[in-house]
Amino acid sequence: MRFLRNLRALGIKEWVLQYMRFDDAKAGTLVGTDLFGNRYYESNLENHARTRWVVYKNHSDLDASRIPPEWHTWMHKTTQDLLTESEKFPHKFLQTYTPNHTGSNRAYVPYDTTRPKVGSWAPSVAARPVK
Repeated sequence: MRFLRNLRALGIKEWVLQYMRFDDAKAGTLVGTDLFGNRYYESNLENHARTRWVVYKNHSDLDASRIPPEWHTWMHKTTQDLLTESEKFPHKFLQTYTPNHTGSNRAYVPYDTTRPKVGSWAPSVAARPVK
């Protein structure tokens, strides 16, 4: 039943594209788009845990950390409504969202400013006496 309902709502071409990309095809209403171009959908006809989903702008680089905090709260049903612009940054110390760069050349690497307590081992090879 779900298969036929989504096939009818999406059309054959879009259904095949979604199934090839995500191993599933869903039809729902577009709720909004974030600043990265990700699109967020909702459908109350799906199972309880599958009612909200995101379609990333870049299909080849799927990373859950690319969801901004205001959309994260909506995706996990912490809030039912989306945050307005005034609610997104209520405090001056809050910064804009930056994605997780782990595994890339922009990853955070801490450095130590104290001297090491133990020196590293530097092997030295002594020449053997010739017999």
